[in-house]
Amino acid sequence: MRRGARDRVSSRARAVPRARRHRVPPDRHRRRSQSARSQRCRRMTPAPAPVESSSKHGFGRPLDPDISTRVLDATLDILDEEGYERLSMEAVAHRAGVHRPAVYRRWPNKLELVVAAFESTRAEPVDPETGDTRADLIAIVEDAIRSIRHNPRTRVGLRMLIGSKPDDELAALVNQRVVEPRRAIIQQTVARGIERGVLTSEADPDLVIDMLMGALVSRVMMRRRTITRAQVVQLVDIVLAGIASR
Repeated sequence: MRRGARDRVSSRARAVPRARRHRVPPDRHRRRSQSARSQRCRRMTPAPAPVESSSKHGFGRPLDPDISTRVLDATLDILDEEGYERLSMEAVAHRAGVHRPAVYRRWPNKLELVVAAFESTRAEPVDPETGDTRADLIAIVEDAIRSIRHNPRTRVGLRMLIGSKPDDELAALVNQRVVEPRRAIIQQTVARGIERGVLTSEADPDLVIDMLMGALVSRVMMRRRTITRAQVVQLVDIVLAGIASR
């Protein structure tokens, strides 16, 4: 090709206008870059799991009291049905319908769970103090029968002391919460009877307790027999006959 032709071709090529590029304002371009980076970060970073922790530790959201109640109720049910030895954190979680971590988050071991279950059903016996020693003892025994039948803490606690070997701390708690309050009331009743002159000063409150409560536990807890009011009255009369003033 001759030089003149090449010059004409190149001049025509230079004459063709270039497509104008759409220019993005700098601030808009910066915003798009930041948005893209943040989206990539969100895709790469997993969402944090919800935190549920006891309020006593001062962090996380408070524990659901409904779950705590279900766990404690399940604990008492299993203790009542199967005993302390067969109780496990897994069995409690299954009975309560919760995940196992929900149980461990509240109570780290079996002992603390059982202690909490006993503390949740506190129903202290009431001293009748009618002014009549015989009537008081009858009322105390009848109240003990109602507690065994309707208060799982009493029933479970007595069964644990009778048929199993719980941890020393747990045994001490059962005695403190279940046995000693009622023993204290009978001791006070016997002491008042001695002051009134109805009972002999040689009456031993511990023996009175053992005779009344021992007979009750033997019949209701060990033999699984019912006891009528007439039988309660007869039991009290037999005990009083041996310690009445002469």
